[in-house]
Amino acid sequence: MRLGPSARSPSAPCMEHPDAQTLPWRSPLVPWAALAARLRVELPCPVEDTPGSGVNAAPRKLADAPNAACLSDRFRARVPKFAPSADERRKIAVLTDSLRRAACTRSNAWSMIELLVAMGILALLLGLLVPVLQRARFQARSSTCLNHLRQWGLGLHLYAADHLDFLPPEGDPSPDPGELRHGWYVQVPETLGLRPPYHARPWRTNASAPLDRSLWICPGSTNRSNGLNLFHYCVNEHVDGSGSQDRRRTVGSILEPARLVWMFDNGRRAAVAQQNNVHTNAHRGGAQFLFVDGHARRFANREYWDFARGRGRTDHADLAWRNP
Repeated sequence: MRLGPSARSPSAPCMEHPDAQTLPWRSPLVPWAALAARLRVELPCPVEDTPGSGVNAAPRKLADAPNAACLSDRFRARVPKFAPSADERRKIAVLTDSLRRAACTRSNAWSMIELLVAMGILALLLGLLVPVLQRARFQARSSTCLNHLRQWGLGLHLYAADHLDFLPPEGDPSPDPGELRHGWYVQVPETLGLRPPYHARPWRTNASAPLDRSLWICPGSTNRSNGLNLFHYCVNEHVDGSGSQDRRRTVGSILEPARLVWMFDNGRRAAVAQQNNVHTNAHRGGAQFLFVDGHARRFANREYWDFARGRGRTDHADLAWRNP
């Protein structure tokens, strides 16, 4: 606030006097006491001649202004004093503490509505995420099984290359321990260098033994040993003929190797069987097949299984069970 003729201050009587208009108000040093004596006016309280107290002087702190102590005393005299009692101070302290605790509680704790909203969002995210994870898991199992079948197909052709193009022997559907010397489950693993051999696998006769990650195991199958054998994959018994036509065949004698099934997901435990032994739900409502030419593919169960009759179908254009 600027000090001047219009300001109400201890020196106002000097500045309001009609003979004071020609006085040097802009002077850096205004002789208030001398001016009051000259103008014959009485100041309300003592003043000192202070530099910078002219009309246009820069604003200063109240303590540095002329007669600041006098102004301060007059202001304090007009303001009523507030002196809270002990009971009032206690109430103020309690209220302050309550407000502080309420602020902390509001910032750190969750309300019931916020908790319910968070739980709803979490449930929605889980509902979206779980099916995706299940599909990914099923897809991983299916891919692993297809890779196993392709490896068996590679073993089939490696064996044929070493044995004058002949397909591996079928072997016995349910071999006894003493008969585990001849069959696809013996010759093909030897060709592929699989160790240990089938008869040394603990899960072969022990249903509680953990399954390994070898080519023998389909990750989508739930079959376990019956105490004698366990084959997650089964070979088509009609590839080399049946009855009087049952004899070893060469790969070159197969007329449609891309259609003729050689191995498939086993719905039971036999090492050798036909279309009635295919698993109906090994891979999300279907099974996977290996063909004589070495390729593997998944089919939906309605394509190879007659649910009304409870047996396998033989009329699918891409699934041949016998060599013409």
